[in-house]
Amino acid sequence: MESNKCQYCCKKFSNGSSRNRHIKNIHNEVVKTSRIIRIKCSLCFTETGTYETLKQHLTESHQVSIDEIKITFSSKNEVAIWLQTEKIEVNYFICRRKQKKNVTEIQYACNRSDLKGHKSNCKIRTEKTGGSIKIQGVCPSHLIIKFYKNGQASIKFWKTHVGHDEEIRTQHLSRVEKNMIVDKLKIGISVDQILDDVRKVEHNKQSRFNLASRKDINYLTKKHNIDKRRHENYVVAIGLKVQEWKQNGKNYAFFFKQEGESHPVLKDTDFAVGFMNATMEKKLKDFGKIICMDGTHCTNRKEMDLTIMFVKDDKNAEFPVAFFLTNRLDQVAQEIFLDALKEKVGEELQPEYFMTDDDPKYYNAWIKVMKSEPRRLLCSWHVIKDWNLQGRNKIKNAKIKKTMKSDLKKILYETRVNEFIRLSNEYFDKLKKAQEIDFLDYLQKYYFGDQKRINLWAHCFILGAGINTNTTLESLNNLLKTNQIKSTNITVETLLDKIGDLVDSKMWQRISNMERPNANSYQGVGTLKGHKTAEQMNRNLITEVELGEFQEKEGNSVLGDVSEALDEQRKEIENFYQEEIQDVKETIDEGRNEVEEAIRRRGNEEILNALNELDFESYSKKFKAILKLIKQDDTNIDTNKRKIEKQEYFPTKKRC
Repeated sequence: MESNKCQYCCKKFSNGSSRNRHIKNIHNEVVKTSRIIRIKCSLCFTETGTYETLKQHLTESHQVSIDEIKITFSSKNEVAIWLQTEKIEVNYFICRRKQKKNVTEIQYACNRSDLKGHKSNCKIRTEKTGGSIKIQGVCPSHLIIKFYKNGQASIKFWKTHVGHDEEIRTQHLSRVEKNMIVDKLKIGISVDQILDDVRKVEHNKQSRFNLASRKDINYLTKKHNIDKRRHENYVVAIGLKVQEWKQNGKNYAFFFKQEGESHPVLKDTDFAVGFMNATMEKKLKDFGKIICMDGTHCTNRKEMDLTIMFVKDDKNAEFPVAFFLTNRLDQVAQEIFLDALKEKVGEELQPEYFMTDDDPKYYNAWIKVMKSEPRRLLCSWHVIKDWNLQGRNKIKNAKIKKTMKSDLKKILYETRVNEFIRLSNEYFDKLKKAQEIDFLDYLQKYYFGDQKRINLWAHCFILGAGINTNTTLESLNNLLKTNQIKSTNITVETLLDKIGDLVDSKMWQRISNMERPNANSYQGVGTLKGHKTAEQMNRNLITEVELGEFQEKEGNSVLGDVSEALDEQRKEIENFYQEEIQDVKETIDEGRNEVEEAIRRRGNEEILNALNELDFESYSKKFKAILKLIKQDDTNIDTNKRKIEKQEYFPTKKRC
């Protein structure tokens, strides 16, 4: 800056004090400086310069008397008790410290005093919605504590506040209150429980302690290192954590690259770590038929992306088998992840199905690294989400927009090919008649373009896959964020600990479900129904290949056998209500005869009136009730049959 430039030799300096010192030492000139007056009256903004002058000004100009107290103590403990009693740490802050030969002096100023008297030009913080707690000017209330070598202490305290009222928002937590929170954090009490405890108001009067927030607790956690961070620098901390794993014989990090390290593919500024323990590795090898991959965001303060891979176990439940945390989420990073995973497992994985969202980077990286081409499937939840997003933007007709999601869901979930084609054509004709060409072109281009594309997402073409949606992975992401992380402001080191806790909880959940099966779970209900249906099947239609594995005999169909059994059930229902149906038919025949007699009696022009006089509701009321019951049974039969055909293990959940 020109103001920090030497006027004699034009040398530039970073600040004015360095420039003045240079002029004095090199050019033998003394630069006169004016003292900045920062103590001003908070009532009339008169510059006073010192607290003594401010006290005199308030007394003479505003008739405000300042209460001044002088106290002596024999020990520091007595000073600490007095500070707590007078709430000094709550309403004041330390503005100055002096260390002399035999005396240590500490000066406290009121929280509301603006001692700076100016706003810094280098960094201006965004003002709070409630406004700054600083007033324009300086409050005269302050105190000076002097500690002597003999252990005694003296306090000079100006008690009177001027220019503001007492407000809770301007106060700090006291040392006792901070220690109370820290002690609870050290013994493992959760943040939510601590917040519940501090919300308990005593004597019907709120205090600053009752308004403690997560921000306050996070500050204390960091200050006292409650989360046991290994180092302030997150890169060094993660390196120490990986080294600790190796020393304990737990090679969880199957890939690790720190910032600043060189790599053949990644940049020096890139960071990446892959996580897999022994349990996850075994699950990947044992249940590698279906592989699901997806990425998620907002898991740590460094905004790094997390890739999750999971499989479906023998209980038809999802289980995470690998995590990859990196600052980039492109195909190159996925190739490095899968290549390290292959080296960790010691073999090239050969799944039958590979499910992701519509981003091709996961599948392309898999083909390139694993040298296998499993059948790719698109997650139904992501497909519906994409349709819904594009439909809201492209569809103009309000009626079409309202029914868009339900109409497309019918097409997506349809398990019969002919019915799928019919519903698709009907919806396309509906869009054409409504002149919704933009949305029609979008569907035909990106989802109905060719048969290969349709095979990725239509349920009628993925029967037998055992999976049609990736919502289990989405729920896993949600579980990690809500139950484990609970905040995006955590370190990468802590995130790795939380991932380990998540895997442990999933493993114990699996063990619990095996030892104590829960029939209320969706997978439990589906398994129980499948077993009961299998008990009723014709044993001649299936053959046992090996222990626990069965196969249909050639020329037979298990689904056909189930359909035949359901048709027999329908016939039994019809036979049970045969007499009631016959009575209703006779009643309807009598009504038809009366209609014909009325037509013969009256002219053609009075036929409509004659029909209106007849009470058809009384004739068909009983018949409608029976038909409704039969239709309900028929609907239940079709529903059960469709569930068997679709093999839908995960119910569709509405997500926002």
